[in-house]
Amino acid sequence: MICTREVSFNAIRVGGIMTATIGAVEQGGDPKFLTVASNERQSWRVCRQEGDVVHADPANRVRVLVGERTIVGAVVIEDQTLAYPLLQMIQDETDISSIRSSLVQHPQQGIEVIARFYKKG
Repeated sequence: MICTREVSFNAIRVGGIMTATIGAVEQGGDPKFLTVASNERQSWRVCRQEGDVVHADPANRVRVLVGERTIVGAVVIEDQTLAYPLLQMIQDETDISSIRSSLVQHPQQGIEVIARFYKKG
């Protein structure tokens, strides 16, 4: 019998703010992962690494943990539009190596690059 582990997905609303955590979000300080974040708020800067990808989005926050070839985890705060696509890409272990260099080279567009990649797939 082969057992496959499902990707963890937790959603909670606290004080009117919806937050979802998907997959492995606890490895954000590991230098082998690239962290893609959608906001420069002070609390999100604590875990930033030199290779982080960030763009300014005043209303919503998204943090995506990217391995060498796949997205391994995400935190989505407020607008949950990207929660399902990120869950699906993590579950399917979608190979995103074709856009990884773009995430590093164009940090201000990181989340948009991931969203466009998902829509093409």
